[in-house]
Amino acid sequence: MHRTFIRLAAASTAALVALAVGPPAGASDISHTDVASSTAATFTPHLRADGPKPFAYTVNQVGDQIVVGGRFSSVENAQRTQSYARSNVFSFNRFTGAVSSFAPQVNNRVWSVLGSGDDVYIAGQFTYVDGVRRNRVAKLSLSTGELDMGFNPAPAIAGARATW
Repeated sequence: MHRTFIRLAAASTAALVALAVGPPAGASDISHTDVASSTAATFTPHLRADGPKPFAYTVNQVGDQIVVGGRFSSVENAQRTQSYARSNVFSFNRFTGAVSSFAPQVNNRVWSVLGSGDDVYIAGQFTYVDGVRRNRVAKLSLSTGELDMGFNPAPAIAGARATW
């Protein structure tokens, strides 16, 4: 009998605490009719690969551009009427889907993209960008696609063995 009373008291206390705390952080009274469209975007580019199936590992918006990193050798426009040589990283206009001139040559997979202003930082399994040795981390100009030669991560970062 004593244990039953303790269990009831504990359950009642937990229920009162839950009621007193209120809704979870970020909860809203706003009602949403749709979360996402059931129709996929029809203006985005398509990835292509010469070898294994193409794959996008990272997508990040930088200004009006969407920067995509992954494993691919070219990109086609949404209509599949034009192909662009792009090695493992490219960008396109977020409003129109037009593939940009951003076309650095990256010799292996890009796992991560981070943008800041006109700078794009990439990380992955690559060892060369535009023919210049860059172990796994590089900084690029989004507007020109050029490698920032002044940015060369410390050997402790660049020489680290990837475990992907």
